[in-house]
Amino acid sequence: AVLVELSRSYHAGRASRRLLFELFSTLRVSGRLFSTARYLIPTRSFQTRLFRFVQKYSMWRGVRRAIDDGSEFGWRNFSRGIPILMYHAYSQGGDGSSRFVIDADRFVKQMAWIADNGYTVVNIAELMALRRGTSLLDKKYLAITIDDAYVDVISIAIPILVRFGFTATIFVVTECVGKANDWDESAALTGRALMSWQQLRQLQREGYDIAPHTMTHRRLTNLEHDELRTEIEGSRAAIRDRLGVVSRVFAYPYGDHNASVRAAVQAADFEAACAAEEGFHHLGADDFAMKRLEVRGNSSLFMFLMQLGLDARRYLPRRLHKLI
Repeated sequence: AVLVELSRSYHAGRASRRLLFELFSTLRVSGRLFSTARYLIPTRSFQTRLFRFVQKYSMWRGVRRAIDDGSEFGWRNFSRGIPILMYHAYSQGGDGSSRFVIDADRFVKQMAWIADNGYTVVNIAELMALRRGTSLLDKKYLAITIDDAYVDVISIAIPILVRFGFTATIFVVTECVGKANDWDESAALTGRALMSWQQLRQLQREGYDIAPHTMTHRRLTNLEHDELRTEIEGSRAAIRDRLGVVSRVFAYPYGDHNASVRAAVQAADFEAACAAEEGFHHLGADDFAMKRLEVRGNSSLFMFLMQLGLDARRYLPRRLHKLI
């Protein structure tokens, strides 16, 4: 609970100030050094701002020391959060790549980079279990999510995930299981075949997290209260009845949500819900508006690395490693 409140406080500040703090604390700049700056610009307003900065800097430097003492990746996870990747559909041999469809070769390169750079890959259910304790700071975590549950996920993505020993959360539109995408206006996804319950059951047995993505993939912010409850609770009930598991996480269709939708998901006894806002999910963030990184199928490996934050530690002095 203390770490959660500290995380909320840390991320509530300006991004520019956090960047300065990261830089100065990594370089181990003493708070006393800043006190000499008051002689350079001896105005009262400057000294007041400087005093406030030094006060906060000293506090967060102490927090960082305490967190770093417990884990190699503790401060990294605390300050930056955990990346949650969002995928949709897959293609083979470079055929049909688009924003929502990624080619197998490109997906392999992304997974290889994740493996080579020491990430521990978890699904959202596992991420929430880690979050309930202090284990979220122990390793360099990353979560993988796949929306809609297309047939090409099991034929293309799963063998690649198995090769690297990775898991994922697969979000399912329950009324469309075994059918095809009939909700999307994107030409790349319209009519695309969806997995059957038998296929989903097999993935669930293999350790993949199968979770609801509503019953029919409607925009939840457009629905009346009763319709909203049906879409949320009905999709969870379908997974429970078909797969024998009680889902703890949810995903908003189109990433579309507001306060009423989040309240309805929380009232349905979920622990978390994935949105589509770009960013990392940190300890103090709203678990019912989890940010994700949309991995576009037509983006280069360079752009993928930019999303994650290129691991350039090998090119920097050791004392700067924790900044990257």
